This record gives sequence, structure tokens and C-alpha cells, in this order.
Amino acid sequence: MDRLSRAAWLYMAAVLAAAVATAAHSLYAHQPLDTGAGRWVQILLVLAILFLACDSTPTTLTSRQSAWSPSSTATLAAVVMLGPIGAALVGVTSLLSVRRGVNLAQRAFNAAMYTLSAFAAGGTYLALGGTLGVPHKSSFPGIIAPFAAAAAVHVIVNHGLLSGMLLLLPP
Repeated sequence: MDRLSRAAWLYMAAVLAAAVATAAHSLYAHQPLDTGAGRWVQILLVLAILFLACDSTPTTLTSRQSAWSPSSTATLAAVVMLGPIGAALVGVTSLLSVRRGVNLAQRAFNAAMYTLSAFAAGGTYLALGGTLGVPHKSSFPGIIAPFAAAAAVHVIVNHGLLSGMLLLLPP
């Protein structure tokens, strides 16, 4: 992290500020599902724990420098069950990841990326007619297209934010 350029630090600060604003808005504007606030919080806690379990054990891909964390599944589940607000809050829990070798600045940037990509995915899901709550048999096939679009937005935003940082790193 000590080799980051000033532009990279500014970019990181801007992404963090956007994520903090999104998380603050999420906490302020929280509207529980019809099932009530208690059930909403229970679902949020279960998905946050699932996120942390998945985020703490990345899966190595084709090379030692490339790894994928299955934690995106928890944020995408939150998109469907809790909406953009809950998904953003699940993404924030990346701050608590126990993965070794990740310093505080990296952890904060990762949490910011997850928060923003989850919130964008949740907004997409709702905009395309997705319904919130635990899916039932009658939810299908109606939620498939909104969910697929939300998953695509999640990946695009996450990789876009990461690519922005990688472009600012020295060769």
C-alpha cells in the first residue's frame, strides 16, 4: 500500500466516501419487509455471517495471483431477500473479513466495492420488477430475469471499481 500513487489514494478515498454515503443512507432509509424489522435483521445477520465465511476463504483460480471469493453469493441473496439496502449492509461486513495478508486499507476498499456493487445490483433488481423477500415457488420464473440482470450489474460494478484502482497502480 505504500507504493500507491496520490491518484490511487484519491480514487480509494472517493470509492470509500461513496460507500460510506450509501451505507449511511441504507441505515437511515431502512424499511423492513412486510414480515417486520425483526425478521429483516435476522436475514441480514445470517447473510452477513455467510458473507464473512465465504470471504475468508478465497478460491484460487488459474494462477496464484488470481482468486475468487464466493461471498458474492451472499450479497446477491441479500438483493433478493432484503433489497439494495440490505445488500449494501451485507457488503459492508467485508470490513470484518479474517483473511490473512489483507491490510486495513485493502479491507476498506474491498468493503466499499462490495457495498456499492451490491447496492447497484439491488437497485437493478427492483427496477426490473423483482420482488423482495424469501422466494417461494410462485416467485418463479418472474424473478429470474431481474436477478440475472442484478448479478450482471454486481459483476460489472465490482470489476469496474477494481479496474479503476488497477489502472492507477504503478507497473
